[in-house]
Amino acid sequence: MFILVSYPLFLLYLPDTGYDFQYYEQAFDGVYYDPTADLWFRSTSTLTAEPAWFTYTGLMRYLTDDFRVFLVLNFFLSISLMYVSFKKLDIDPEMRAAMLVMMVPVIFPTVMFWSPRSSISLALVYFGVSLLHNRKTIIGVLVLLLAGSIHSQYLPFVLLVAVFYVGQQVLPFLNRFAITVIGLSILTLTIFASQYILPYLTVLPSSVIITSKLNYLDVQEQGIRFSGFMSLLVYPVLLILFRKKLAERREFPLLVLMVIFSFVINLIFFASPHVAGRISRAADYFLFCYLGAYVVRTYPAAGLVGVALLFAALPLVYTGLYDLNWF
Repeated sequence: MFILVSYPLFLLYLPDTGYDFQYYEQAFDGVYYDPTADLWFRSTSTLTAEPAWFTYTGLMRYLTDDFRVFLVLNFFLSISLMYVSFKKLDIDPEMRAAMLVMMVPVIFPTVMFWSPRSSISLALVYFGVSLLHNRKTIIGVLVLLLAGSIHSQYLPFVLLVAVFYVGQQVLPFLNRFAITVIGLSILTLTIFASQYILPYLTVLPSSVIITSKLNYLDVQEQGIRFSGFMSLLVYPVLLILFRKKLAERREFPLLVLMVIFSFVINLIFFASPHVAGRISRAADYFLFCYLGAYVVRTYPAAGLVGVALLFAALPLVYTGLYDLNWF
């Protein structure tokens, strides 16, 4: 309840810090209907985004012309989808609530305020996964494709999840590990063959965006990223430590898939952590919230210390991400 009351106020009154927020606001204010556009809406802004995002914001403009109010509506829609997704994944009520709390310090401000395109698409990713988890294959795949259409950074994860769940139904004689290996192999080949795939993507509505994102894979940004450290070391260790208890949960195969995906992506793009962080974001966020909440419930003292340290480090986290001046 605290999150539902406090975050709308946060979205309505937090000062504009520029950067992504400014571009998304301009894109929202400048969106307009155009029947010749790929998906019927364009924007006068310079924001580089998928056509599906402009369609989403264009439809939301029929509800409100105020960008801040749009952020609040987007927040309620996204958090509702996330909660329903966690429920459909058979995560118990206390864990669901704890996972949402774990999103408060970093994840919610990032995807709900600075980069709202990442919020509704992330929620749709989790919702699509939950549908596949419950063997609603066709609608699950469609929802995942919609998520990837709004924000193409989730497409690699969408591809792997679709192969993982659909493969279990199409190839029942293979175990989950074999299907995971097949999915990762397809994903890895797609990433490394991206330069040869580019000429064939021009027929897609998001071809310009997808092409720029695939070209973006070649950008090398040096540095150490918190999410990369968690993906390469912390999540695998926690999964090994708690594997016996976690194995009793129905969502355990999904956790294993996410840990492997996040580890492989961060290993492939070790020299380009910014790219790795974007591609593995859906898995990283889920693992951070799920395993973090599990540690807090299992070892309350140690878990609470970790959460306190995270809140204490927020100025450093946000300064690194958004070049904010806190003092």
